Amino acid sequence: MKDLTQERLKELLTYKEDGMFINNFTRGRAKKHSIAGSFVKASPGHGLGYFKIMLDGKLYATHHLVWLYHTGTFPTDCIDHTDRDTTNNKISNLREATRSQNGFNRNLSSNNKSGYNGLHWCNTHNRWISQIRVMGVVVSKGYFKNKTLAIKKHIEESKRHHLKFHAGIEYKHE
Repeated sequence: MKDLTQERLKELLTYKEDGMFINNFTRGRAKKHSIAGSFVKASPGHGLGYFKIMLDGKLYATHHLVWLYHTGTFPTDCIDHTDRDTTNNKISNLREATRSQNGFNRNLSSNNKSGYNGLHWCNTHNRWISQIRVMGVVVSKGYFKNKTLAIKKHIEESKRHHLKFHAGIEYKHE
């Protein structure tokens, strides 16, 4: 089986501005002019899931196909959804990223109590601790008595190290 090309993709599907694809003709159960693919739910604790499309016997993540459709190449690593909504496959919401960069732009875990990734209360020191991941290593950015100061420092460091992949949180007084 040959790798999917941009030309073959455009033969099979038409991209809509809402980030979805339309089938250009009937293929098995996929009817002409219908929305291509289906939603595959993620395992518990791993986000919502992704839209996927079967083409030429191979299953593809829709956001990877959107990238191929617009750039002519598959991503070399990951595709990051800038708004963190994995169902929003508009090309304007997608960007190429490393696995590490993609991880910087993630939603809060369900057990997060601080409201910020990498910021938590340390019972041992009776203070807030700010930690970020840099080049795969967890780095402590300090202990703080005051949560507002901890948040401010955490956001500064996250923006400095993660650049455009910073999760989009903005400093707010509490």
